[in-house]
Amino acid sequence: MVDTGTPTNALRYASVAVTSAEFKGAYAAPKLLIAAPGANQMIVVDQMQMVMTYGAANYANGGVVFAQYDSTANGAGVKATNTEAAADFFAAASTTFAFNGTSGNTVGALPFSTTVNKGLYLSNATGAFDTGDSAFVVKIYYRIIATA
Repeated sequence: MVDTGTPTNALRYASVAVTSAEFKGAYAAPKLLIAAPGANQMIVVDQMQMVMTYGAANYANGGVVFAQYDSTANGAGVKATNTEAAADFFAAASTTFAFNGTSGNTVGALPFSTTVNKGLYLSNATGAFDTGDSAFVVKIYYRIIATA
């Protein structure tokens, strides 16, 4: 065992505001949540919550929501969290949606070519949400680990 003095994988926290327009646009243009950490480093999500403050109109359509590595459109990036069903976001009340990261064993293999030095983005698969005007705050508990 080598003691480096400071743990490189300390638990970190980020809070990111997501507007209704950003949420509806995340299918084509995923929303940046955490910037890429640098060479030979990877973001590992412990847990994430999306806190929705209900506006006046429900979301409709759309596809499953999750955090992914990199800004790949159409939810085609490597998943960093589990997914949440699109219909759950059709709620007509302020709601918190809970996601597990790799610590919840809900995410499969994380190939270095698609996860190392990649930012974390909010995206969804299948299609964009339409209507809806609720805003979100995404709260993320994560670690940055060295891969070399």
